[in-house]
Amino acid sequence: INEIVNFNEYKDKIKVLNSIKRYSKYTKPQLPLVKTIKTIDSVLITVKKAELERREKEDKFPAPPILGTKNIIPIKTKRELNYWSKRQINCIHDYAKSIKTNKNYFYKVILGNEEASLQLVLNKGKIKVGSFLATRNKDVSYELREVVERWMKENT
Repeated sequence: INEIVNFNEYKDKIKVLNSIKRYSKYTKPQLPLVKTIKTIDSVLITVKKAELERREKEDKFPAPPILGTKNIIPIKTKRELNYWSKRQINCIHDYAKSIKTNKNYFYKVILGNEEASLQLVLNKGKIKVGSFLATRNKDVSYELREVVERWMKENT
């Protein structure tokens, strides 16, 4: 404490210590690593990196049940699912938990200027198409439906 109070930039270091404390909630306690004022910044970097790794691991979905193609792209993370849901103006973001538990999987389907969200329903080792809708939950074109039907026949 004396070292902090006598340090010219002690207010900044107190903020850094508070950040370490906040990030330490999600990782192993890191405050004991702070030995001197000079180590505070490096400890914060370590703690932030550990928290980022934890979030990335938590964000990932299981491997897709069927490999994607250039037009049918698996959505592999919760962040990607949220982005695609906003872009498509639909509610697929609500399915994150069921994707994590291998009940559903979603793919972005893009052909030319047309985009859609494809849901695969996984049940007892079987895979079937759930919803397959374009932006704003509109029907997809005949061409896009054909691409997905061909892909499903080749892979199931």
